[in-house]
Amino acid sequence: MVKKNILVVLCLLMALTINAKPKKVQVPAVSVGELRTERMVNPMSLDTATPRLGWQIKSTQSDVKQTAYRLIVSSTLAKATKLEGDLWDTTVNTDQSQWIAYAGKPLRSDTRCYWRVKVTTNKGESEWSDVALFNVGLLYTSDWSGQWIGLDRANPWDKEEEHSQL
Repeated sequence: MVKKNILVVLCLLMALTINAKPKKVQVPAVSVGELRTERMVNPMSLDTATPRLGWQIKSTQSDVKQTAYRLIVSSTLAKATKLEGDLWDTTVNTDQSQWIAYAGKPLRSDTRCYWRVKVTTNKGESEWSDVALFNVGLLYTSDWSGQWIGLDRANPWDKEEEHSQL
């Protein structure tokens, strides 16, 4: 009798698992990706303090058009994660998603910036993008420092104008 009850329970469990429908993963209708700065992914040494930003809209629907965006630029990854745009926080009603010129607080040489964007479209609003970054390189000659690491004078066979600091 016990064996018969166990067999019945096992058959019922198998029937339930066979008939169970897998849960569908909810894919957002609109998302933002392919974040680029000066057409590069996470560039580490830009030669401008006013870089241009861009992104692509991805959607499972057709005929999706951007109508606005909100863009933040932060000085730390933690601030970008918390959506604190301490360097720049802007919302613009436009369909433009490429060549958006940075217009936040002035950036100095050797400054790392983290940025995110979300868009509003004719089919709804996206979630925030993943965090992207860019680094402003050394912009001015005065920012560079170093010490000569070559010979103090040229060897007899060298051309002095090419191989010495003189």
